[in-house]
Amino acid sequence: MVWPLPGLAGPIRVGGHADDEAWQAIAPLPVTVYLPTYGSAPTERTEARVAYDEDALYVMIDAWEAHPGGVRASTMIRDDDGPGDFLNVLLDTFGDRQNAINFSTTPGGQRNDWSVSNDAGAPGDLSPAWNGVWDLATGRDAHGWHAEFRIPFSTLRFTARDGRVEFGFGVNRLTSHANERVTFPAVEPSSALALWKPSNLQRVSVEGIRTVRSMRVTPYAVAGLEGARTPDPVTGAWTRDDEFELGGDLKMAVTPNVNLDLTANTDFAEAEVDDQRVNLTRFALLFPERRSFFIERAGVFAMKTGGSDLLFHSRRVGLALSGEPVRLLGGARVVGRIAGWDIGFFDAQMGTTATAGSENLAVLRLRRSVLNPRSWLGAMATSRLGPDSSQLALGADGELNLGGDDYLTFAVAMLAGDVATGPDSGVAPRGALKMLVERRRNRGAWYRAAVMTTGSRYSPALGYVERADAIRPLAELGYGTVVSAAGHVVRTSVSSALVYRNAAGEFDAASTNAAVTLELPTGGVAGLTATRQDDDLLQPFTPTPGTSVPAGRYTAGYLQLSFTPPNGPRAVLGATLRGGEYYDGTLYSALITPEWRASAHLRVAADLELSRLDFPARGQREWPKVGRLRVFASASPKLSLIALLQGNSVNRVATANVRLRYNMAEGHDLWVVYGHQANLDRDHITPAAPGTARAGLLVKYTRSFGT
Repeated sequence: MVWPLPGLAGPIRVGGHADDEAWQAIAPLPVTVYLPTYGSAPTERTEARVAYDEDALYVMIDAWEAHPGGVRASTMIRDDDGPGDFLNVLLDTFGDRQNAINFSTTPGGQRNDWSVSNDAGAPGDLSPAWNGVWDLATGRDAHGWHAEFRIPFSTLRFTARDGRVEFGFGVNRLTSHANERVTFPAVEPSSALALWKPSNLQRVSVEGIRTVRSMRVTPYAVAGLEGARTPDPVTGAWTRDDEFELGGDLKMAVTPNVNLDLTANTDFAEAEVDDQRVNLTRFALLFPERRSFFIERAGVFAMKTGGSDLLFHSRRVGLALSGEPVRLLGGARVVGRIAGWDIGFFDAQMGTTATAGSENLAVLRLRRSVLNPRSWLGAMATSRLGPDSSQLALGADGELNLGGDDYLTFAVAMLAGDVATGPDSGVAPRGALKMLVERRRNRGAWYRAAVMTTGSRYSPALGYVERADAIRPLAELGYGTVVSAAGHVVRTSVSSALVYRNAAGEFDAASTNAAVTLELPTGGVAGLTATRQDDDLLQPFTPTPGTSVPAGRYTAGYLQLSFTPPNGPRAVLGATLRGGEYYDGTLYSALITPEWRASAHLRVAADLELSRLDFPARGQREWPKVGRLRVFASASPKLSLIALLQGNSVNRVATANVRLRYNMAEGHDLWVVYGHQANLDRDHITPAAPGTARAGLLVKYTRSFGT
């Protein structure tokens, strides 16, 4: 059923309170408890109202709070997803039950907006970097807190028919001290991301609105200096570079449903740095994208050809084939909907390096709903063209809803041009295949069964492949149920995965897991997993500089115990403990994650990872250690500082990244970014290593113009 939204009978002044006469004529929406116990009576009263005029959608939420001191806020920082109380407004503006955008805030007045794709089928379908132009005002008093949203229709993308627009709408509130989430419309917590699924939103309609085609130009200027020891950070000579750069972005609505983004001489000085990690596997790590230009609407470009394998991984943009960083001279991106087709196009021209010439990178993505609102078919083409190498990749994928929560997913990809070396034998030696059938639930019974393959020569130049030359069948069975009136949930599962070498058809690895988790009414989650791992290594590898694993056949068993703390408390402690066999040795590790949520002005979080790696047969023992300290500080929603301090005993470095942001308005920012890399264990060489390997200070100013 489609609900016609009420029009406003008078003006609204966005001030964070429902004191305008026009709001009093709008009836509150009925809300339902989502967690901890679905359908129970709310412990706190929530009044949510929605209405519109010809220019914008308005949402007013009164989050009443009877619990003394119960309101929790740990952030004011723009786009920070810190713990605490939240209010969210979800809009499926295309009405396709697959994509949505979310606008959220906290009692500290923090502004967060992000996008949802693929009906929130996996955590990666929630993208944090979508940014729109919208107004927000919040307020607090003795009875709770309040938020008023004004979302201009020029920010949104609609498909209108005869002056009428239908779309999905929903709101939800998290009261963190009680871990209580209420929603409109009612949503059953049958899967981990049920709350964020566009297919669960209420269908609503508006009429007689104005959809202005927006255009915003955002030039930037960067100035700074950097000192570094090159080419080696330990023994190289100290050099200094002064930097001054100009560039910018343009965002334009080509049609009401299609956006064009242009970028010139793109700079990512303000992007968050990667977490340092110790890789104890024999495969390359997958690092997430952190640059907003690529994260925004990234779900449109997602084609998963395996568990974590991607035909297009935007982290390859800005890197030469050798892995050397390279400047993005300019790029264009088109995202939107035309005649029922979701389209995505991306093209970038890279600069040159000392060892490689300029390359052109391009991606074309098409998707279309078929059969029912939860099913679609898609295609993708990527190309990487340069003076020394070129490659074209073609792929097709789809997701078919078989009824209820049962889905069939498939993907196929093939490469032409320069590919990896290897035999032209096995299944699709230059391609990848995936077939997956699953029930997407975490309550009641669920299952997953899949077969995935990667060819011996499959190496997409713009993608990511964890394990090439592999055939990987896997299966999982699980069951979840509520075991108490308070809302305790127990989930159990067993899974098994095999890996065969594709070209040779020989055994490579196997893994069997049995897991149980307990979800507490407070929001904390405890888990225990038992694993048996079998590996047949053809080549030795070195987990750390002081240890090695020879080629051979290995069987190992280990246990992992974890606890994820709830959102509500001011101080929390999480942990993951692992212990047991590791190839022909042992590995014991502890990841400790304390966090202090002092107030909306300050949050401090730490990660301390300690491991003991022991191979008695070879007399090898090492204690890899990684430490991180994150500080989130804000004087107001406009002025904030984020600092990340890291130390890694394996590569013997400590780093600091401090980002100060003054967000004057949407698209109007001043960034001051300081980075520092220091050498640890300076006495491991003679003469001793210098203390500082790299240091830099950058100032970036951006200013948006337009609508």
